[in-house]
Amino acid sequence: MAEVGYSRLTVEGVAARAGVGKSTVYRWWSSKGTLVIEALHSRLNHTPVSITKDTRADLRAALLATFESFADSAIGETIPAVAVDLLRDPDAAERLESLLQPPRDSVRAVIEAAADSGDLPADVDVRLLQDLVAGTLLYRRLLRRTSPDPVVDQLLDLILDGRVPRAEQPQDSPHVEPVADTRTIRGHFAGPT
Repeated sequence: MAEVGYSRLTVEGVAARAGVGKSTVYRWWSSKGTLVIEALHSRLNHTPVSITKDTRADLRAALLATFESFADSAIGETIPAVAVDLLRDPDAAERLESLLQPPRDSVRAVIEAAADSGDLPADVDVRLLQDLVAGTLLYRRLLRRTSPDPVVDQLLDLILDGRVPRAEQPQDSPHVEPVADTRTIRGHFAGPT
């Protein structure tokens, strides 16, 4: 795949290079997408996060580890390419979900520990927060190619403090002091009065 890219990769080409018949490849992988995602499993380098008593530090470590999991160029270049196939290939979608599970598990462990300690509500929707984190970090890493620190800090503020991120002011715009805003998400007041 490194030589031809995902779009030009074929199961026939993989079989020929491996010196086997196409049916042998299909015996193990149902599609090009499943084959490629399976190959990415060996590339995913995710370090599980240790849970301490510092929820913010633990969640920050989990978010940074998740971001770095997507930083590998093979993974970063392949996920967008294979995304189109996921809509019509449930097996490939399931394998991609499996590939992304270790980072999701780290985030889940921290969120559950935070709920147990009272840092997050006991009934927090863990899966939604996992999706929020994975989707945001994957998008920012793959499409915007940004540094992890600003987005990780914004996600921490949103998840732990209920603070909605504010847009950055352009360097050449006049400085405007933010208006004190008492609206919060966890504080049960999330709208204008």
